[in-house]
Amino acid sequence: MGKNSAGDDLIAVILAMNGNEKRYFRMHAQQWGRSSGSILKLYDYLLTARTWDEHAIKQAFAEEAFVRQLSAARNHLHDRLLEALRSYDNGLTYQLDFSRRLDEIDVLYRRKLISPCLRVARAAQRRAQLLELPLQELSVLAWLLRLERTLGGPDLPERLAALHRRHHIVTRQISLETELLGIHDAMLALLPQQNADQGHQLAASEALLLAPPLQASPEDMPIDARILYHYIHAYYAFIRGRYKGYWEQLGAILRAWEALPDRMRMEEERTFKILTGFADSAALAEELGSLPKTIDKLKRLLSQSNTLQRSEMARILNIELSYLLKMSSYDAATQLATEIEDCLSKHSQTVAASVRLSLLTNLLIAAFFMERWSMVLKWANHLATEVGQHANDQFLWLQRAGHWIAWYELHQHENLEKSIRPLLKPSKSAPADALALGFAALLASESEAQEKAAFDLIQTSNQAQQGSGSLPHHALVHAWVQARRAGVRIEEIAARE
Repeated sequence: MGKNSAGDDLIAVILAMNGNEKRYFRMHAQQWGRSSGSILKLYDYLLTARTWDEHAIKQAFAEEAFVRQLSAARNHLHDRLLEALRSYDNGLTYQLDFSRRLDEIDVLYRRKLISPCLRVARAAQRRAQLLELPLQELSVLAWLLRLERTLGGPDLPERLAALHRRHHIVTRQISLETELLGIHDAMLALLPQQNADQGHQLAASEALLLAPPLQASPEDMPIDARILYHYIHAYYAFIRGRYKGYWEQLGAILRAWEALPDRMRMEEERTFKILTGFADSAALAEELGSLPKTIDKLKRLLSQSNTLQRSEMARILNIELSYLLKMSSYDAATQLATEIEDCLSKHSQTVAASVRLSLLTNLLIAAFFMERWSMVLKWANHLATEVGQHANDQFLWLQRAGHWIAWYELHQHENLEKSIRPLLKPSKSAPADALALGFAALLASESEAQEKAAFDLIQTSNQAQQGSGSLPHHALVHAWVQARRAGVRIEEIAARE
């Protein structure tokens, strides 16, 4: 991967800003006076261009003085953007909150205002303890020790002793979190991977659970250490295939995090990650009862957020769509299509490819079980475009199965024949595709017996291709064949099985 240029980094900052941040930046720029003009011109140009092209910029601003020192203008804009974003975020993150508090302590101390300085420092310590932030409390404790020594007095030894006792507790908390972080990353590296030695993964994960930091009670740990503790046990459960245990550990993380609403508000991205992780684990463990409430929490978080990208709605819609499919609510799932299309259209550049593929897959499946064949074709076409950009056999076969079945049901036999023809010709490297042969036999059938034999061939080849694993296209082909054999709707087959 090539290294980003300073111009690319500037573009990344501009494109990451949401609407509120962009409006705030313009208001913030008003305080710069005359110097804001050229910088705003460059900002407006880059906002539209969405790429850093020095040649094009110099052509667009040939009459402007700032292009003669374009690197300086670029750096100036970058600094002004970060300055505005810091101001916008003030109070929204605990890092900025404590940075401000420590700056206030320093300002007062340099003016020898010890009593006001102590008041601010003690308030900062109480805030750090409330938010369970040992690293921030350690910085405040260093100031408190310094201030108490300056203040002096007959009871100074007792005051210092109390601070040192707290200092010892906090440093132990930080040390515990550091150790847990190392164990967490080691366990994370053991999560199932293709061609991995499963025996080694199980043995190594069991050995990690014996580490001394994990023998303590999580209830006695500050929140960040407690979350690491539960993530470690969650990954262990996942490695062992104990998905309910995985879900229970992620539930423990969510409950612990929700007990600190100020941290939830200040760390919206982390809150979003915890909620989506819990939702994914609930689906995996078939604990579907908790999903509607979690989906509502995610939507509320996103609607009220000043920092989360609007494109995260695609992730939420994917969770909701997957839930509806698991509940066999196919009609409700298809009704989400318009909202999903709108979301993907607005945020085409920022929605992850994996989320787009999953959404298209689930929309195709919902339309399939409702036997809305024109919609199946629509999503198969979208999936084909996506698969062309991100090659994956699983999605390739899903879009093929969607196309072939929908074309057959809509009597678009010419399209079906054209699609399967290349797969019917054996070569030195590969035999004719058995599933394509089955569809070819179905097209050629002229009697009920021939049609039955064609369906048998499709089912047999589908089962042979499935092997020991099950992918979405296997389930679709199986349900379709079973429904056509029984003369019932596909939805009925899904309900039976």
